[in-house]
Amino acid sequence: MKRGEFRGFAGRYPFGFPFATCAIPMRIRSPEILLWLLAIFGGGLLLFALSGRGGAEERIADPSARHDPLRIRVSDEGDPGEAAYRRYCAGCHGVKGDGQGPAAGFLFPKPRDFTRALFKFGSTSAGSLPLDEDLLRTINRGLHGTAMPGWSLLPPSEQVALVRTIKGFSENWRDSAPPAPIPFYQNPFPMDDPAEVARAVTLGEKVYHVTATCWSCHPAYVSEERLKQMLVEGGKPPNARPDLERTLAKPDQWGQEIPPADFPRVKLKSVDNLQDLYRVIMAGVGGTAMPSWELALKPEEIWALTLYVDSIRKGGSTHPGRK
Repeated sequence: MKRGEFRGFAGRYPFGFPFATCAIPMRIRSPEILLWLLAIFGGGLLLFALSGRGGAEERIADPSARHDPLRIRVSDEGDPGEAAYRRYCAGCHGVKGDGQGPAAGFLFPKPRDFTRALFKFGSTSAGSLPLDEDLLRTINRGLHGTAMPGWSLLPPSEQVALVRTIKGFSENWRDSAPPAPIPFYQNPFPMDDPAEVARAVTLGEKVYHVTATCWSCHPAYVSEERLKQMLVEGGKPPNARPDLERTLAKPDQWGQEIPPADFPRVKLKSVDNLQDLYRVIMAGVGGTAMPSWELALKPEEIWALTLYVDSIRKGGSTHPGRK
C-alpha cells in the first residue's frame, strides 16, 4: 500500500468488534479525507458514550445493574411484562401477540400466535392450556432449532410478568383454567444398573415399533423385515409404510408441514434431559399429530419408550438402510 493511502478493515477486528462481515475494500488517497472520516467516527462514539443509552429509550431502575454486563434490564415505567414483550418479543410474535411480527415472514417454524392460546410444549395434555411453569420454562430456556432464544438473563420477576402479558392476548385464559399436569411416575428402571437399562431399551424398542407404532410419523429404527416380524409377534398385521427410514411430515394446526423428529439427527426442541423427554411423550405436542400417551401406555412402557428414544438420539440405534 502506497503512502497516503488507507485501506478498509479487510477482516480485522478494530476496537474489539468483528467488522469482517461488513468490511468493504476501499482506498482513500487524501489524508484530509481520512482525518474527516476519523473525526466523524470518533464524534459518533463520543455521542454514544455521552448518551449512556446507545439511542434506546431505556431507563435502568436499579443503578447497580449498570455494572453487570450479563444482566438484562428493561424500563421500569409501566407494566414490566408489557415493556419486556415490546422490547424482546414483539419483533417475532407481533405487538398484538398474533405471531405476525416484522421478522415472522423470515422464520420457520413460525412464531407462536398467542391469541389462540395453543402451545406445543407443556406438562398438561396436548391441546390444553399449559401451566405458568411451562411458559416460564420456554421463556427461560428457549426452543432448540428455532429462532426462539432462551431469556434466562431476564430477572425472574420480569419473566413472570412476561407470562402474564402472554396470557393476556387470549380470552381462553379468562374462560378456563389449565387442567392438572400429567403424572410423573417414578422411573422403574434403576439407571445405575446396566442390565436394567438394557432391559428398558429392549422393551422400549417394542413399544416404539409395535405398541405405539411411532414409525407412522417418525422413522423406524429396525429393518422392514424385522419390523414386520415384530408386528406379527405383537398380534398386528405386518403392514409398513414405504420409506421407513424417513420421517413423514404432517400438517399442524397452524397450517405448516412439520417433519417429526429423526432422533439421531436433530436436537429435540424442548428436551434437555430424560425428564423433559418423558414429559413430551406423556403430554404430547400441542397442535401437532404427536398425541399424549398418558392413557394409552403403562408407566413402565412410558419409561421404557423414554429410555429407548434417549438411546437413539445419543446414537445407539439407526435404521439399517440408512447411509
